[in-house]
Amino acid sequence: MVRRGEVREAKEKAAQEKKKASKEELIAKVAVVKTKLRENNGKPECLNVPELKLMCKYKKKANDPAIPTKKADLIARYKKTKNNPSPTSSPQNSDDEEEHDDEDEVNSDGGSSG
Repeated sequence: MVRRGEVREAKEKAAQEKKKASKEELIAKVAVVKTKLRENNGKPECLNVPELKLMCKYKKKANDPAIPTKKADLIARYKKTKNNPSPTSSPQNSDDEEEHDDEDEVNSDGGSSG
């Protein structure tokens, strides 16, 4: 018999994996668009609407308004947000980071804190 907690954990894990895959796909697409920007001296006017939407989505913050649909508005939005920090490639801590959290409790002289 499957427990509800196990089902919930499986669903949460699947959702995290899907989110990570879509973020990785976005990052790969952005890399292609960044190459095109570099080839055109960083001028966003060389990009088409889907590419501008992609760049705006990549640099969007949680509290930003919806992404515009017109090219002129997208260019303005890109220029405004292009200096926003890029999202990290991994939205979750890796397993290695979680395992090493206990090391913070040990002093540098090798003794335990306390």
